[in-house]
Amino acid sequence: MARSRPRKSDAAALKFAGGRFEGNGFPLDAIDELEKYQRLIVFAAEKLWRERNPNELRLPARFSDRVRLRLTRLDHGSVVPTLERDLQLDLGSTDLLQESINYVDETFREIVASYHVPEDMPEEMLSVIRLFGVSFRDDERATFRWGSDSTIRYGQDTRKAFLAALAARRKVAPGALVGRIRMLDNTRKFIFKDAFDRAIEGSFSDAKIFDEFHLVHQYKQDADLVWLTGDFVLDSDDGSIRKIDDVHSVGLFASGANRWGTPLAELSTYPDGWLEGDGVRITIESLIATLGLLDSVSSEALQQPSVFADADGGVRIEWLDRESHTSLTIGNDASFFGYHLNISDGEEVVLDSVSNASAALDFIRRQRA
Repeated sequence: MARSRPRKSDAAALKFAGGRFEGNGFPLDAIDELEKYQRLIVFAAEKLWRERNPNELRLPARFSDRVRLRLTRLDHGSVVPTLERDLQLDLGSTDLLQESINYVDETFREIVASYHVPEDMPEEMLSVIRLFGVSFRDDERATFRWGSDSTIRYGQDTRKAFLAALAARRKVAPGALVGRIRMLDNTRKFIFKDAFDRAIEGSFSDAKIFDEFHLVHQYKQDADLVWLTGDFVLDSDDGSIRKIDDVHSVGLFASGANRWGTPLAELSTYPDGWLEGDGVRITIESLIATLGLLDSVSSEALQQPSVFADADGGVRIEWLDRESHTSLTIGNDASFFGYHLNISDGEEVVLDSVSNASAALDFIRRQRA
């Protein structure tokens, strides 16, 4: 018998309606929609847990068991699966299952309202959302929070519009990034924290990269900031990195205590077009060469410069005071070009492009001693 309201014991208020769902029982060719829903709950739970446990490298054993649902009954008419929590689950101090269901519900609310998903959504979860409803016919739909005053209806028309909007906003491009590795596991997936502590989901296809990741972990006490190059999934709205789609190489960069580590890591986040539509991503070659030069400047107790991104994908460091202006540009290929101006008499000194860091440091010594 059909019922007008979900029972209070239901863990999830989800209804399927239209087309095949109007008959008795649940159509077997749509049963995988329930499996996708379960996966969405698991991925949402993983996201919430990681946010609350940022220093943990791995999920707890059998983590998905904490948010497992069971199909216990079907009502006739438009199909309302009774999805209930497994009463044997250890939910801990918070009801992670219900919070995860709420997160999924709110995600679909945002999709229906604006064809967007939360900015910090895990890429694995987004992959499942793309597929949720793929088996729906044009007259079929899922209703989240069914029986409440805030139902969310999701059908094939909405799904197609969402996928079109998503494709228009996203692109994949190569680049480099500096930050910290978190949550590395043997499935070739990891979490990368950028200079602004934003968590970026990543994966890699080459098994050899796993050994390189372990190497940088071995020395993380000396250099917890690492660099990597790879293919990034970008948001076409602002060019920000949403996911690291693959990794080409990874290596040590600097200790978090290094005064230049974080400023240079911030430059690595600059997207293409960062300078009023111009400006390209800063290359890792430029960042590594700049760090080495700045460490030498600091060790020799020379005056500390200001550091800026260069529009051509390099880094520019500058010293400016009342008497003089000195600049050194580290190109996107790690070459060095220097310029010095004596403000009082207008005398200029130029260092032609060189690849030798020692020559660049000597130029700085002569001008800033």
